[in-house]
Amino acid sequence: MFALALLLISCSSLCAAPAGKLIRSVRIEGNQTVGTGYVLAHIDSKEATEFSETVANEDAKRIVLLPEIVDVRWGVEEVEGNQVDVVFVLQEAARIKSIELAGNQKYKDAKLLKKIDIVEGDFVDMFRVNEAARVLKEYYRGKGYYYIDVDYNRELLEEDGRLVYVVMEGPRLKVCGISFTGNQSFSDRKLRGKIHTKKYFPIFVKGKLEDQQLEDDRYAVATFYHDEGFLDARVFYDTAFNEERTSVEVNFVVEEGTRYKIGQVRIEGNQIYDTETLRCRTGQT
Repeated sequence: MFALALLLISCSSLCAAPAGKLIRSVRIEGNQTVGTGYVLAHIDSKEATEFSETVANEDAKRIVLLPEIVDVRWGVEEVEGNQVDVVFVLQEAARIKSIELAGNQKYKDAKLLKKIDIVEGDFVDMFRVNEAARVLKEYYRGKGYYYIDVDYNRELLEEDGRLVYVVMEGPRLKVCGISFTGNQSFSDRKLRGKIHTKKYFPIFVKGKLEDQQLEDDRYAVATFYHDEGFLDARVFYDTAFNEERTSVEVNFVVEEGTRYKIGQVRIEGNQIYDTETLRCRTGQT
């Protein structure tokens, strides 16, 4: 007879386990497709070493972090000769039986599926599933589909292993105008050269709208003003969409504030170098 205690790794403490006993064997059970050697390579509990609850707990945590595993229980079997067998019982992640797209009209399935790093037969790894959705959204956004949304059918994935991405394209949005208000010291053309958001121009410029790019542009214009001595300058932006929400006008609002100039530069405390030398080196001639 032997005692077998299987415990969820989420438990904060274990039942009384044998201390000071050697491990006779380490067994991996419940794995259908994941190789035993693959799992053993990720743990520290080894044959002919002293058993440790702490080490076994850490081993279980490492195993459950493998993308192919969703749960693991472990326990010990006491055997004769003051030894134990350590047993890890695994629950493998389900595999993706198929990957499908629904709702995509602008781009074909084959084109979109090439953009994601997940294929039929892969284990269900929720990080990769969500990352693929993000990649598809970014691809559409790069093509000017500002309203794009991509999600997946959770019920079909859990019950049938079918990964179905639902694509909601929305209309393609184009930036049809970029303007500046409040800029008195610099022309629109000068400021337009500081931003990366561009007005749509057939064939040559897509004129896509990106929230992060607008924020970067706002910062770039503000930085330009600060470098020109407008230390209090602030820059905002607003957007105006047409009724069909297929075009947008972007307006950058500038609050210039006072332009500061250097009145006098004094050099004090210099003992090693004379003032004229320091003025020359700092461009103060």
